[in-house]
Amino acid sequence: MIESPVANDQSVSELITKQSLDRQLAALGGHIFEFGIRNEDTGKMMIRTWTREKAISSLRWLRYKNIRGHHIYVRAQGSSGVVLIDDISLGSLATMNDEGVEAACIVETSPLNHQVWVRVSENPIPPGLATAVGETLQVQFGGDPNSKDWRHFGRAAGFTNRKPAYVMENGHYPFVRLKSYTGVVTPLASEILERAQRLLDEKRQREQEAVARTAGSKVRITKDCPVSLAYQEATRYVHQKYGSSIDFSRADYAIAKHLLHMGYARDDIEHEMRSNADIQQRKRGHVVDYVQRTLNAAAGSI
Repeated sequence: MIESPVANDQSVSELITKQSLDRQLAALGGHIFEFGIRNEDTGKMMIRTWTREKAISSLRWLRYKNIRGHHIYVRAQGSSGVVLIDDISLGSLATMNDEGVEAACIVETSPLNHQVWVRVSENPIPPGLATAVGETLQVQFGGDPNSKDWRHFGRAAGFTNRKPAYVMENGHYPFVRLKSYTGVVTPLASEILERAQRLLDEKRQREQEAVARTAGSKVRITKDCPVSLAYQEATRYVHQKYGSSIDFSRADYAIAKHLLHMGYARDDIEHEMRSNADIQQRKRGHVVDYVQRTLNAAAGSI
């Protein structure tokens, strides 16, 4: 029997995608991963939460969606200790290497453009600190400042980048290539975490000062207001509106949805909700789970 060249090419391509994705997931670490499958034409994205094994067994479905115009993204579930820096050039990669910041995973998303995952801890770190790490590294090495949030997706290796700007002369799209996948904690992890914590402390101090300056006054909330002030004002408004008839769970949902709609980062809202004394009292013993479920529901309705 003579094997079809087309079938053989497809088998080789599928094997490369499988190896690339499996190695990337191993480098990202953890047991559960979230995959974002976004339609280039409509912008709509579906999310699948899978184990590493389930993701590999779903490879053909992911390739099917990719071939038909969907971008394939991935991230570890939760703040796992690895942080993404997006839109990194070859020059920035060289600078990172020179300065001793070893990458856990490097993915070439388009010719000469990279996403770099840096592991700063073997264990999960607080979401707010993870975002601060992303901002610290982005400032140091360049990249996309809009991708510093700890929940930002990276591209899954082995699939094509479906952005129209990257279509090649032959009409094909470039593959997302896995360049490095050690998964190691960078030797400068402690230093990076210390700088990120200082950045986070300074940010929260500025927010507290802003809240103190406006205490007792009616404030018009805009997207430039500190999240702590926006959360405080949204909570005050909802409590005043509903008074003794308030349904606290519905109120928390409405506040979370409002702040997400305004563009505040999810981890910043989560920090405010988890720090809220009323929520701590009402949901004693499962505050984290309650806040995350509320935010998931709010994000899913936007």
